[in-house]
Amino acid sequence: MKRFLAPVVAAAAFVVLLPGVPARAPADVTTPERCNTIVASQLDNRVRQLDKHAPATNELADRYNELQRIITDAAQEEEILENTCPSDATRAPIDAQLGATAAWAYALQSDVVRTKFALTCQTVKDVAAAAFVATAWRELAKVATDQGTPPPPVGEVIPKVQSRASAVGLSLPSLADASNYWATQQQNKAKEATAGCPQ
Repeated sequence: MKRFLAPVVAAAAFVVLLPGVPARAPADVTTPERCNTIVASQLDNRVRQLDKHAPATNELADRYNELQRIITDAAQEEEILENTCPSDATRAPIDAQLGATAAWAYALQSDVVRTKFALTCQTVKDVAAAAFVATAWRELAKVATDQGTPPPPVGEVIPKVQSRASAVGLSLPSLADASNYWATQQQNKAKEATAGCPQ
């Protein structure tokens, strides 16, 4: 499941990368025993711990960066599993956990970005945050099943993303219709809206 890169937005004291991840390191673990949930569970625990308390104003950059590391680590783990799991069916539940964790991290990044722009460029805080909410929704869409009932990790994160979408005035499509194109549109809106904000 490849994630797409997006433009850069400046938010005063730190640079906000509109949703995306840096290039992933090549996977170098090739043993079937590596196909497990250990890393996925560790990443899930990291995002849960961060969700327990909001960062102080002077911690926004650190929180944003820590969430980005979780997203990056989840993407790298996906690549490793593509090379180690014996089948798509074996990998699917782990991918669901990784995708849900990344979506949760994007949702928390939306909180950070909204807070930061509220301090520096009030009028665009919602559209800036909406880009991250849209990417979170797209992440969930990529690991939701076609059977109607999403995997438990996805089901847990869905309301977290929905509540943030409501807060920023973003209308979410169904998961089936949450395409890269739709998410990119939200990112482009954010890039345009924030272009004149202080850097």
